[in-house]
Amino acid sequence: MVATPTRMFAVAAATAATAALALSLAAAPATAGASGRLMNGATDLCLAVGKSEVKAGKKVIQWTCSDNKDQQWIYKGRKLVNAKTGMCLAIARGSQVKGKYAIQWPCTDGGIEQEWIYDDLQRLRNRATGMCLAVGKGERKKGKWIIQWTCRDTGEQAWLWR
Repeated sequence: MVATPTRMFAVAAATAATAALALSLAAAPATAGASGRLMNGATDLCLAVGKSEVKAGKKVIQWTCSDNKDQQWIYKGRKLVNAKTGMCLAIARGSQVKGKYAIQWPCTDGGIEQEWIYDDLQRLRNRATGMCLAVGKGERKKGKWIIQWTCRDTGEQAWLWR
């Protein structure tokens, strides 16, 4: 086949369109019904319930990614429900304090401290506080508690569905 300017343009356009589609799909915000592990963009560790405990108020941590149910989350509406405990990811009482720990709590109707918006930067922003879920200082330590912090475009606030 002879490479003509028209064919070269068509191939370049098709390649660019494919690349754009792949990027848009990779960064697409989660929709209701999404499920799996949430891996932090800075640490490559996954969002988990500390010690896999089925206890209201238990702090959420980061841990080595595995298939354990305490690392499986289901995005129901705007709530993130843990597959093991059936409880929702929350900020206690919708506290406005920067650095406040994320916890699990029994899911309630109307509890906006349990509602999370997954945005185009792959951040989880709490509806009650407007702050984003983060690993404090982006530390790579297993067992590090997950907190809320002023939203920024940093890896420690990026959560990737896996």
